Amino acid sequence: MGSSVSAQDIDKCVMHASVDDLSTAVKMLSPEMFEKLKGAVASPAPAFRRITQLPIKPNSMPDIVKTAQNPEFRKLCESFAGLLGVEFLAAGDEMMIANWCWTSQAAGDGAAEALGKGLMGFLGEYIAGKPGPLAVGVPVLRLDLKPNGKKTVYRTVSFTFKDAAALEASVKILSTKQEAFSALDGLVDVTWVVCPDAEKTSVFALQGYDTMASLEASVPKLGPIVGDIVDHLGGPSVFGTATVQWQHLPP
Repeated sequence: MGSSVSAQDIDKCVMHASVDDLSTAVKMLSPEMFEKLKGAVASPAPAFRRITQLPIKPNSMPDIVKTAQNPEFRKLCESFAGLLGVEFLAAGDEMMIANWCWTSQAAGDGAAEALGKGLMGFLGEYIAGKPGPLAVGVPVLRLDLKPNGKKTVYRTVSFTFKDAAALEASVKILSTKQEAFSALDGLVDVTWVVCPDAEKTSVFALQGYDTMASLEASVPKLGPIVGDIVDHLGGPSVFGTATVQWQHLPP
C-alpha cells in the first residue's frame, strides 16, 4: 500500500533536515518527487517583518552600538526562536529604526513582550520616547537584487496609495521591473511592508544600498522606473536615509 507526501510535508523536511539528510534523500526520490523538493527549497516562506522607530537621545547611537555588541545582548537575540536577523539603523541623530526579521508572525508576536523588556533593559537609558511601529507584516514587495551585496545605507520611503487596489496594482507594476532595478549600481534589495493604518493603504519601503554614493547616484534614475505607479498614489511620499549601524544574523 503506497503513501502520499504533500508539499507541506516536504517543506517541513526541508526546514529541519541537515545537508547530509537531504543528499541521501535526493538519491531515493523519483523524478516527480525531486521536482517537488526542488520547488520547496527554491521557494522558502517569506519572512515576517516588524519595523519600529525609536526616538533616542541626541548622539547616543555609538553607545547603542557598543551595547548591542555586548555578548549578553547577542545572547538575548539568540534566545528568541524564529528570529532571522535584526538591523539597527540611524535615521539622523535622534531616531533609530529597528528592522526585525522573523520566520513567521507567530514567532514575532510570541517574542514581542520579552523582547521589549530585554531591549529596555539594555538600551533604556538611550531611549527618549515611546517606540512606534512603522510597518508590520510579510513584505508585499521583495526584490532580492544582489544576494551577496553588503548594505551600509537605506533609502526610506513612506508611500500612501489611493486605496488597497491601488497598492496592489503598484506592487504588480514594480514586480515586473526587477531587471531595471538590478541595473542600478549598488542597489542590493527593495522591501515594502504595509504600515499599521486601518485602511492598509500605506507602505514603508526600504531600498538597501552598498554605499551612500550609490544611493545618491541612483535617485535621478529611479523616476523612470517607478513613474508608472504615480497615478496610484494618494498623497505625497516621504523620503529619507538611514545608515546601517549594527546587524545581528543568528548562526
